[in-house]
Amino acid sequence: LELAMPEDSLAEVESLTQEQQQQPALIHLKLIALMGLRRYEDAACCACDAIQKRPEIAEFYIHAGAAFTALQRPEEARYIWDSAPENLQRTGFFHFNLAWCELESGNLKCAEVHLKKAIQLDPAVRDFAVDDPRMKRLLK
Repeated sequence: LELAMPEDSLAEVESLTQEQQQQPALIHLKLIALMGLRRYEDAACCACDAIQKRPEIAEFYIHAGAAFTALQRPEEARYIWDSAPENLQRTGFFHFNLAWCELESGNLKCAEVHLKKAIQLDPAVRDFAVDDPRMKRLLK
């Protein structure tokens, strides 16, 4: 995967037994490969299944949210973010993603609030917002 070979990485993970594939580290690798291959629907399904089995693992919510974002499905992404573990909900990353969900749903005021909170929690988020034409308009 580090050699930018997601097909090979995915094939390697899928060649393992079902029991081995259920290890969180291998699920994480599979999700990275699926996202790298732009198989967002598969990634969303895999991540949601992983969340059902291991709801305490924040990375699975991140992958599910990212997959739904890539699929332009803000309502489903919002549902994932809202159900994320509390430690993830206290991050700028979390609020940045909620801002996107709100923006895509037409809730500009809520999007602004979440973006401000994201920047407050992690000032580096401003750089991501500046680079995103949709988010940039929320910056004042």
